[in-house]
Amino acid sequence: MGFIRRAIIFIAQLVALLFIFIATAGGYAAGMQSAAYGVPVDPAMVGIVGAASGFFFSLLMTAAFFALVEIAHNTRNKL
Repeated sequence: MGFIRRAIIFIAQLVALLFIFIATAGGYAAGMQSAAYGVPVDPAMVGIVGAASGFFFSLLMTAAFFALVEIAHNTRNKL
């Protein structure tokens, strides 16, 4: 049973790391989409700002997930 739990946590951690790349690309795409609608700013700058905001959003979400995983790991070791 412990192997299955560790495998599920490992897969969830990989997905969380993949989420960083997906959110960064999504932020860039959202920035470029808004640039296509006529935002009076350089489109490259809007894309970079979108990618940065997606990256920081995903970092916050992933950090929260890893904090919960660490709490679970520490709790399991205390018992």
